Amino acid sequence: MRIVHAIVGLEPFGAETMVATLVEGQWRRGHEAHVATLSKLGADSPLPARIRSTGAEVSTGRLTKSAPWRALDLGRRLAGFRPDVVHAHLFHANLLTRIAPGRPRVPLVNTIHNTDRRDFGWRILADRLTLRRCAAVTAVSAAAASFHARRTGQPPEAVRVIRNGIVPPRTLAKDDIAALRAEWGVADCSRVIGCVGRLVPEKGFDRLLEILPLLATHVPREETWAIVILGEGREGARLRQIADGAPACFRVLLPGYREGASEAVGAFDVLAVPSRSEGFGLVAAEAQAHGMGIVAQDRDALPEVLDGYGNAVLTDFHGSDPLPAVEALGQMASAPPPHRPRAPYTADEMVEEYLSLYEEILGRA
Repeated sequence: MRIVHAIVGLEPFGAETMVATLVEGQWRRGHEAHVATLSKLGADSPLPARIRSTGAEVSTGRLTKSAPWRALDLGRRLAGFRPDVVHAHLFHANLLTRIAPGRPRVPLVNTIHNTDRRDFGWRILADRLTLRRCAAVTAVSAAAASFHARRTGQPPEAVRVIRNGIVPPRTLAKDDIAALRAEWGVADCSRVIGCVGRLVPEKGFDRLLEILPLLATHVPREETWAIVILGEGREGARLRQIADGAPACFRVLLPGYREGASEAVGAFDVLAVPSRSEGFGLVAAEAQAHGMGIVAQDRDALPEVLDGYGNAVLTDFHGSDPLPAVEALGQMASAPPPHRPRAPYTADEMVEEYLSLYEEILGRA
């Protein structure tokens, strides 16, 4: 089977990482999988090289905000792969695979990765008017499926749930943890509370930093706790500005993007996930594989991803009263629970579910 995955770019974010994982798994099972992007590739992302190492080709577009018409070559580029199935990810690629001139007349799968609550009226209308061109629409969580169905007026069962899957990260030895903490400059801190993700408002890292004065009451005298946020994004400067006002008992570090962050999570004592919206919550799944304590926003897919995991607390970082979140985080950091690793969502299961879906829709074609 020949599959082409379409996506906006290949920055090292959640949906893009899942595309790379899918390509790897599909090649291992004897299928040809390739990738077509709408925009140029970021110079620092490891994903293009990871994808190409499988034997896959990566066709790059020239889309920019000032030249949106350049995305119209997507259909021609997809057709050049002579695919059996086109599988698109995220809104812009989903829409363009439906309408781009010259697109191959093969079954089209669209995957919903997020629960963006911003009111994009034109997006909703465009989705509704073109959905019939998809052979199947999937979502990475039941929360994302329900959200998309409501926005587009579909019955919930019209969106199939195929959850993201992870390759369980390597368990870190004590020396590995010590080396990472030394690299971050927090080796002398009593506790390390960590976050991973794009530095964008949706991830809610600003709220975590804003409640540090209240969280300071949980820090024993003479101790220093660290807040480490791994990632890059447009909110970086604002987050650093907020961090400058943190209480003296906290050391706040934003080391930037880190390749292999799924392993680095194992150097935290507690993972905080204060997201305002979350289509899946990949880092929450990866932290479970390390068995660590997690304090997460009780919203969207996070309760689903953490269901049945004994080392997690769901709370509300963004309500009018921040004290429940402060208490949950303070208690979890003060006494991190024993590690009980689990990996409920595996990459192998995800790959097999998508291949089964492709075979199903090809059988109907």
